[in-house]
Amino acid sequence: MSLMPVEEARARILSGAATLGSESVPLMQAHGRVLAGAVAATRTQPPFAASAMDGYAVRAQDVASVPVQLRVTGDIPAGFVHPGTLGAGEALRIFTGAPVPDGADAIVIQEDTSREGDIVTVKEAAKPGDHIRPAGLDFAQGDVLLEPGTRLSPRHLALAAAMNHAALPVHRRPRVGVLATGDELVLPGEEPGPGQIISSNSIGIAAFVERCGAVAVDLGIARDTTQSLAECIARARSEKVDVLVTLGGASVGDHDLVQEALVRGYRSLSTLRDPERFGAWLYNIAFKLCLDWLRKKKRSKDVVLNEQVLAHAHSGRIKRQAVEANLEDAEQRDRVMAAVGALSDKYRLVITLRYVNRLSYQEIADHLGEPMGTIANRLHRATHMLREQLTAEGEPAHGRDA
Repeated sequence: MSLMPVEEARARILSGAATLGSESVPLMQAHGRVLAGAVAATRTQPPFAASAMDGYAVRAQDVASVPVQLRVTGDIPAGFVHPGTLGAGEALRIFTGAPVPDGADAIVIQEDTSREGDIVTVKEAAKPGDHIRPAGLDFAQGDVLLEPGTRLSPRHLALAAAMNHAALPVHRRPRVGVLATGDELVLPGEEPGPGQIISSNSIGIAAFVERCGAVAVDLGIARDTTQSLAECIARARSEKVDVLVTLGGASVGDHDLVQEALVRGYRSLSTLRDPERFGAWLYNIAFKLCLDWLRKKKRSKDVVLNEQVLAHAHSGRIKRQAVEANLEDAEQRDRVMAAVGALSDKYRLVITLRYVNRLSYQEIADHLGEPMGTIANRLHRATHMLREQLTAEGEPAHGRDA
């Protein structure tokens, strides 16, 4: 028996995945999250020309020839704006990050000066722009600096804060249910009975889930009975997990019941969003519904289906019914795919549970936690819409009176 390559298994899993919705979270809670929308700067940074060093704000023309002495007329600490204009022969003591005062066009660093009282001696010449960070050096208001799909690191969060965003739009963290299975397992800390071992894989998988940015939901241990598996799967639904990871019970032994339980009791909506991927059985469901109507319309019980369509019916495990194909198979299949794809998830789900999983109305109601009357109405509406879609283009032979 050949094993499926890891790359193929991964591709199959991801092909059924769908992007989750978004939510807004505070910056302090956004680390590691995935950005759901573009983020633009709400301000210019820096919003003013700022000193890049501690030193003295001067006019470059005053310090073109050195050494030169200037009169210090004040101090400008970070966070304050000097109210006046720097004059000829003057200097202002300035600190890193403080706005450059009007009249000044250069900063002389402190190491290139000496000072006695209000007189500072400048020992190194400066040219216009020296040690000044111009307004907008980092970014300008409206610049898009973070793109959707970015996994937010510390530097991204610092940038978002500088852009004056207190919260960011991120995708919801997937909720991943982790379910261990087997009568041989006990939880860590419990005393194993004869023939039992400690459940450890679920702990490691949950840690991997959290490390990848999702929320791990511990569903405990399901015993090797259909009832226990059904209860755990129901718990997964009540916990609103997006992905269910089961450990064990997936082979072909008498006690390997996981696959059967999942097919009967749990089907993620994400697997119903791509008609092409599940084209075979979706096609059979839709084709059966449409052709049931055609058979009743023609009042004929002995019509013949071509071999190719019959093969589709066989692969879909639906009840075998012979019916006349009024369109070429490829064209009919394309129409069926479009019709199924046009249905919303809730309608596709009830059709799947009824015609693929073969659940009764009551079982579907229990599965979804809704009244049976609601399920019956929804299924009736779903089949009606599907028939409408599939028979609309066939007028006048297949009118809209389905």
